[in-house]
Amino acid sequence: MTGPGSVFEVRDLVVTYPGPLPVRAVDGLSLAVAPGECLGILGESGSGKSSLAKAALGLVPEAGVEGAIRMGDLDLASLDEDGWRAVRWRRIALSFQSTASLNPVLRVGLQVAEPLRVHMGMERDPADRRAAELLAEVGLGDWAWARYPGELSGGQRRLVLLAMALACRPEVAVLDEPTAGLDPATRNRVLDLLGRIRAESGTAMVVMSHDADALEAVADRVAAPFGPGSRCCSGTRSRPCPPE
Repeated sequence: MTGPGSVFEVRDLVVTYPGPLPVRAVDGLSLAVAPGECLGILGESGSGKSSLAKAALGLVPEAGVEGAIRMGDLDLASLDEDGWRAVRWRRIALSFQSTASLNPVLRVGLQVAEPLRVHMGMERDPADRRAAELLAEVGLGDWAWARYPGELSGGQRRLVLLAMALACRPEVAVLDEPTAGLDPATRNRVLDLLGRIRAESGTAMVVMSHDADALEAVADRVAAPFGPGSRCCSGTRSRPCPPE
C-alpha cells in the first residue's frame, strides 16, 4: 500500500549500473506524492534524476533496481513488460529529458497521437485533432504537427515529449527537465499549463529539474535527495513543508 493519501510512492530505491566499477546512481531514495500534488526533485546534471525517472517506469533494464515502487495496491517493481504496457502512458507517464527518444522518421503529430490511439482507443481523426490541441497547449502551433523531430529545436522537441506525456491525462506524470532549453515566455507557459492540468484532472506530478526557480513556481514540495546535504523535503517559500 502507498502511504495515506498517496497515489505514487517509492521506498528505499536503489539503482545500480553494472560494470568493472558499478555505479550507484540512486541510493536508498524514498518519496510519495498525492493526487493533484507536485513534488519537485532538485539536482544538478548527472546527479541521478533521470535514473530515478526511468526506474520509476521500469525503463532501466540494464541496471539493478531494488526497493518498492507502488501505485495504490499495484506493485510496479514486480511488473513484467506485458504488465507495464497496461500501466505506462494511461496511468503513469514519463517526459524524457533526452529528445533522442523521439522517432526521427515519424511526424511529430503522429507521435503525440499514438498514446491516444493505443492506450485510449481513439480513432485516428479525433486522436490527430487532440494531438494538435496538445501541441498548442505546450506552446507549439499547428505548424509543428507535420514536422519531423529533426526540423525542431531541442527545446521544441522537449515540448513534444511533454505533450506526449500529458496526452492521456495520467494519474501520475514524471517530468524530467520539462523546462530545460526553453525561452522565458515558453517556460512560464509550460509551468502555468502544469498547474492547470493538476487543478483540472488531479494528475500528480514529479518534476525533476536543476532549475530551482521553476520548481519554486510549480511544486508544492521540493526534495533535494542527491549528494551531500541531501534532504527529503525543503518546501517552497510560498508552500513550506509542515514541521516534522
